[in-house]
Amino acid sequence: MNAILNGIRVLDLTEGLAGAYCTMNLGDYGAEVIKIESPAGDCSRARGPMKNGFSAFFAGVNRNKKSVCIDYTTSEGRATVLKMAAKCDILVENFAPGRLAELGLDYAAVKAVNPGIIYASITGYGQTGPLKDHPVDDLVITAMSGMMDRTGRRGEDPMMPGVDFGCTYSGVAALSGIAMALYNKAVTGEGTRLEVSMLDCIFYMLELFVMDYSINGTVTPKNGNQDTEVAPLGTFSAKDGHVAIAISSEGQWKKFCGLVGAEQLADDPRFADNAARIAHLDELIVEMGKITGQWKKDELVTLLGENKLAGGALKSVAELIDDPQARATDMIVETTHPVMGDLYLVGSPMKLSKTPVNVTALPAPSLGQHTEEVLKELGLA
Repeated sequence: MNAILNGIRVLDLTEGLAGAYCTMNLGDYGAEVIKIESPAGDCSRARGPMKNGFSAFFAGVNRNKKSVCIDYTTSEGRATVLKMAAKCDILVENFAPGRLAELGLDYAAVKAVNPGIIYASITGYGQTGPLKDHPVDDLVITAMSGMMDRTGRRGEDPMMPGVDFGCTYSGVAALSGIAMALYNKAVTGEGTRLEVSMLDCIFYMLELFVMDYSINGTVTPKNGNQDTEVAPLGTFSAKDGHVAIAISSEGQWKKFCGLVGAEQLADDPRFADNAARIAHLDELIVEMGKITGQWKKDELVTLLGENKLAGGALKSVAELIDDPQARATDMIVETTHPVMGDLYLVGSPMKLSKTPVNVTALPAPSLGQHTEEVLKELGLA
């Protein structure tokens, strides 16, 4: 079976995580991704953890790519990049706004040599607005987007999420936009410019809270690991860790109480319905803890699942490596890197029945590893 993006060529002018996350996915599905690096290399090559002098961070998000080393700040290098762009379907970049215009590699310059190019730009704040030229970091974006205001315990300071939402989600958003642009090109024959802002992407995830504000004029306060509208819906202590339990109807609440031998809670007026449980949430959390604390997390989750109630064990990355569900869906992929040796890679969450994904087709390259090969293939000196 052919990969769905077989025959699509991507010019990757990205550094760091956001752009690399986008082009990684394109490569996983068969696109030829040509990563252009300056002689200094992608800044991610220096980001730990390191093994045998190679960055595990770089290896994870730069698989299925070819590295071509070109000093695009010179006129000769710039001309070479434009010649390459003329032979590509997609260009992805995440430079600061205006930087590629200074180098003569902006959309206008590339479109002049390739009118059908799909030119995707990922920036922190977008190409317009008062913040467009400000430096960016995922932490800053998370703070400014409203996401951090939603994260943390009641009455305590906001908390930084444990993952780089801004980078990863903007990479996925760019991927979605590219898919639509490819469809449009197949229909009309026209290329397009795609712009994705990290700030926009994170704010986009808060639609529910924007709707709440538009209706009520207030923002529901953060509530740690407990939902503010439905109860019990949160995490609770077990004998060997924590479990997440989501009860979303009165029927489910009664069923849960019966399963764990706590019928008295179903009859307790403090917990008679969802409104009462929210009003007495602190007391409910205590009672739930008494119940879940009698169980091992996997045993309780199995009981809930077998009875069509939503529950999950809180797991670490280390536990997920050997998790049967993660293994069953090919989300843990074992491979060997020529420099780093044995590695785990995260698989793709997108499964297409007739066109396979291959996250191990090409290991993350050394700097400039494919320069001569790619230039010759493109008919360049």
